[in-house]
Amino acid sequence: DGPVVLFVGRLVHEKGIQVLLQAAPSILASHPDATFVIAGTGYFEEELRATAGKLGVAERVRFFGQANDSDLSELYAMADALVVPSLYEPFGIVALEGMANRVPTITSNSGGLIDIVEHMS
Repeated sequence: DGPVVLFVGRLVHEKGIQVLLQAAPSILASHPDATFVIAGTGYFEEELRATAGKLGVAERVRFFGQANDSDLSELYAMADALVVPSLYEPFGIVALEGMANRVPTITSNSGGLIDIVEHMS
């Protein structure tokens, strides 16, 4: 019903999804109807679910699971923002896909992301 914040990627520590979850309470304070959609799988999923619960945002977080190409097209179409909070990112394919789909894309300032994303452009 409200804004959709999308994360696409492997659910591993290096992808920084925990950073997005830690920011979720602040985002929800100003946008209480926002939904965080997390598309991907990985060893970090159970810890991320626990973190969402501890932060009190679990009801606003949807774990989508593995997304195929068709799913990704739909997810990008419904997203109001794509977040790529990687702690380490050699290149940033997901950021490129988001921008190619005209989704406002928010990235960390790490690795290859700083080479492909210009702030506010």
